[in-house]
Amino acid sequence: DSSRAQHREALLRFLQNELTRKSDVEARKAEKEAEEARLLAAKIERDKARAERVQEKLALYQQRQENRDKKQLEYQEKMQNFVDDVKAKQERAVKMIAQKQHQVLNEAQREKMLSAREKRIQKAQSQRERRLHLRDEHYRKEQDVAERLAEIMDSKLANVDSKR
Repeated sequence: DSSRAQHREALLRFLQNELTRKSDVEARKAEKEAEEARLLAAKIERDKARAERVQEKLALYQQRQENRDKKQLEYQEKMQNFVDDVKAKQERAVKMIAQKQHQVLNEAQREKMLSAREKRIQKAQSQRERRLHLRDEHYRKEQDVAERLAEIMDSKLANVDSKR
């Protein structure tokens, strides 16, 4: 009986140990699952926060894009106005240039006529000066000849006087 009781006690202890061990394994398994669930919940929260941030960034990006598009349209309108202004100024400038060219041509023709007249006057004046110069030169030569003749005559007279 005593060996039976011991055997039963040993069996009971074994079963209790086995139950304790199984319940420990189950508890650890449950803790592990709880930890995994907690980590998964934290990941879901992080992902949700990230999704909200991405959504905010997307809204901000869309707002910026709308502002950019609006500014681009304003810029294009300003550039078109600028181009129109430049074209108008260019047309006015072309008209003014044509007027100036016409005016310059008229002045050039008048200048050409005046220049031709001035050249004729200068030519006549230079011919007059040349004739005066030639006459002066002729008189000087005659004067030189006369002086030379006078010197020769004086020297001949002096020779005649010295012979007497």
